[in-house]
Amino acid sequence: MNTPLLIPNEDLLRSAEDSLRRDPKHTLELLSTVVLDTTATPLDRARALLLSARASLHVGDLATGEEYAQEALDISRTNGIRRYEGLAHNEKGVFRFVNMDFDGALGHYAIAEELLKEHGTELDLNKVYLNSGNVFHRTGDEVQAIRVYETVLEIADRTGDILTEAKVSTNMSGMYGSVLFDNETAIDYSRRAIALYERLGDVVGVCKAYVNLGNQLRETGGREEAIEFYRKALDLRVDCSEPMDLFTNYRGLIVTLLQLDRNDEAKMVFQNAMLHPHALARMPGVEYLVEVEAMLLCNDEKYDKALEIINEVEAWVDDRSVDEMKYDLLSLKARCLRGLGRLEEAIDVMDGLLPRQITYTKVRANQRLVQIRQHYELVQARTAAEVERLRSVELASALSEARVLHDTNQEYLAFMAHELKSPLTSIRAIANVLMSDSKVTASERLTYCKDVYDVSTRMFDLISQVLDKRTSEPSYVQRDVDVQSIWGHVVGLWRHRVAEKNMTLNVTSLPTPIMVRGSEITLISILDNLISNAVKFSPVGSTIDVAMRTIPVNQEATRLLLSVRDQGPGLTANDLKQMFQPWTRLSAQPTSGEDSTGLGLVIVKREVDSLLGRVWCESIAGLGATFFVEIPISRIAAHGAKQLS
Repeated sequence: MNTPLLIPNEDLLRSAEDSLRRDPKHTLELLSTVVLDTTATPLDRARALLLSARASLHVGDLATGEEYAQEALDISRTNGIRRYEGLAHNEKGVFRFVNMDFDGALGHYAIAEELLKEHGTELDLNKVYLNSGNVFHRTGDEVQAIRVYETVLEIADRTGDILTEAKVSTNMSGMYGSVLFDNETAIDYSRRAIALYERLGDVVGVCKAYVNLGNQLRETGGREEAIEFYRKALDLRVDCSEPMDLFTNYRGLIVTLLQLDRNDEAKMVFQNAMLHPHALARMPGVEYLVEVEAMLLCNDEKYDKALEIINEVEAWVDDRSVDEMKYDLLSLKARCLRGLGRLEEAIDVMDGLLPRQITYTKVRANQRLVQIRQHYELVQARTAAEVERLRSVELASALSEARVLHDTNQEYLAFMAHELKSPLTSIRAIANVLMSDSKVTASERLTYCKDVYDVSTRMFDLISQVLDKRTSEPSYVQRDVDVQSIWGHVVGLWRHRVAEKNMTLNVTSLPTPIMVRGSEITLISILDNLISNAVKFSPVGSTIDVAMRTIPVNQEATRLLLSVRDQGPGLTANDLKQMFQPWTRLSAQPTSGEDSTGLGLVIVKREVDSLLGRVWCESIAGLGATFFVEIPISRIAAHGAKQLS
């Protein structure tokens, strides 16, 4: 019988997990020692940092929370803790979402999904799917959001994940209330969420659900009951308040009080809200309170000041597409203009308001119809597909195999043509130097000639593979090869071409030879294509960083991590989804008119897969991209490599 392994800090971490959504401030206090303890195991620190990141979010300390999430990501990646690397990307996505960087959020969620499919649990993946649905909701793709939420809810029901079921119920209530105008369904979801959160003792969740229910009751005329739920949420949010949630909570309460003509009470609530630390720090979403201030000023007939505030908030609303505030804001603006005697301007605002509201209502109604229709069509399509599959499984399989074989042959020839372009470009760059630079010494000429010989030999080997091809897949000789030497050679060849764009190539190399089980051609192709893309899509005069280092996976294995970072335009969330698909042109364009076939990253993915490794990209649009390649070190060299770490 095996003796259970005692994990340091396990009891403390479990206590922190239990208190996270009940008392996040207490969670931070519990974890403070583990977060700072550099002698704790990497796994314990990664867990503590992720819990601290989420607890920081719940108490409104966004900057510190994101720092914790990044540190957890760095520790997990460096120590090969794949599951927590995926969870850390999910957490980074949450902070990007809170900061309204929706492309950045989807980028992190895509990487998290890839990691957690292999190394995580179904519950881990469901968290990522739920967060992705939140992005679709926030960016106006409500139909896709509801489809994702329904899938998440199915998984939560099947796995007995009550917390996720409660979260989805809260999100669905918001979707049905504010988007599809189905308040009855929205209220049902809110009450379901409240029951689940109260069962769990989840303060964070129950506050969100209370506010959702308050909003829906206010819309259906139950204003007194709505006030009750708004106040219950505020009473619970003494030490537990995400800024955006807190501000919308206050807004809902104050608006409802104004609708009931309880103006003095509304002013008192507003004054208390503005004294909250989140409001004093002007945290994201404080504009909800600024809008309320304009309402109060307008009630006091201070129209000039109110109008000034309205114009400020209107710019924020338009910039972030906060449609739910737009109608109220324009109505308030027209009221202020009328109060100032600027009747023509007030009429213009009202003239624009009515068509906007009609259009908005039509769009939402159409979305409801589309959602119902798509759900029906999805069920029909699944049924038809299953019937067809049962009818002709063997025929479909045979046709599929034939198509795959044909496509593979076509792609293989295209890949080889693409691979020949890179060495030819190197030869042209070297030839250009030899022809145009009269200061090249005899020794340098000899070095250039050797480079041309090496590059042309690679071309010869590639052509030979095409001529000798006997199967649909290329067959490279697998042996232990020194990746440090091979990649050092590739970097050396690229210095000629980098110089043509006045770029800087910074390289961090390994101190000693590292052996990898593979082929020289495979390893050359990986780095060559990654540097090629970095050069192609980066502006003239920028810097490209290439780094190689070893990372431990466990006590028995070490892996090699290559990173290539550029200063180009970065990748969008859509780019990240399809970057490894053949013939796909991404959003970025070459900066100096270079050719782009859409095959380079496909080749990299294929070659990395052949080495039993993985490749991924981390990028935020506009801030460059970093490609990572992680491959196993061969058993022969693993011991020596670990001695260096």
